[in-house]
Amino acid sequence: MAAAYEGWAKLELFGHRVIAGYLREVEQYGEKFCQIVTPDLPAVPADPANYQHALPAMPQHLQTYGGKAIYCMTPCSEEVARRIAERIRHEAIPPADTRPLQIEAASAANEYDDDGENSDGWPISTATVDDQDDDDQEVAAEMGIDPKEIEGTPV
Repeated sequence: MAAAYEGWAKLELFGHRVIAGYLREVEQYGEKFCQIVTPDLPAVPADPANYQHALPAMPQHLQTYGGKAIYCMTPCSEEVARRIAERIRHEAIPPADTRPLQIEAASAANEYDDDGENSDGWPISTATVDDQDDDDQEVAAEMGIDPKEIEGTPV
């Protein structure tokens, strides 16, 4: 079996994602994965004449994909991969918050203050549920017919 490619490439994934960077094969959890490191990208100043807004600098980041998520891998030079990465500007997903969850007692989470917010500061929903009991009458009135003619008609 031939060794897996390691080097600069354009990686196309299902879901229409394209990423460019340095890739290599890794094994995790007993499976083969493709690990790609995108290059550092400099900030791009605004260019109003060309309708280009300013773009922030983006540090390199690493992502790992299962082999079945890849539908095309195109080896290329570092220069080409960097140009593709600058055009795409694939944004890193921030790492998950790994702090332990602070779970309050359900009764405390449902207590509301006088200011229209619950104890966590979230606004109290004022949405009402329309049980649609009167919809038939409203529709009948708009159509100028007897509500009993449409009552019980499947929607």
